[in-house]
Amino acid sequence: MNEIQLDELLKAREYDAKDVLPPNWQAKSGETVAEQSARLSSDRAEADHRRRKEMVLFAAGTLGAVILFIAALWFLFDGKTPPEQRSWAQATLLCLIGLALGTQVNKAHGKLP
Repeated sequence: MNEIQLDELLKAREYDAKDVLPPNWQAKSGETVAEQSARLSSDRAEADHRRRKEMVLFAAGTLGAVILFIAALWFLFDGKTPPEQRSWAQATLLCLIGLALGTQVNKAHGKLP
């Protein structure tokens, strides 16, 4: 049997189960190597799509919060702003600052984002 060159496989970081397992191998679930490879490829594509979708939602939420923050600052420090809008701007700023501080305080130390 050929020796498996793990160093070469890890350097390329693109290998399927067929590269490592014998051709007649079957998983405990009864999948063949080809079926497992197809399932893993599909799972990988789903995970990539989910990651992209989460990044778009995060960027949209962050952009919305930044726009709201700038608008609240504008209304708060503009001399022509009526008092009821100024109180709205102050409450909005406090909520946004509290949200930002709360996410930083509750973040686990040593855990990467």
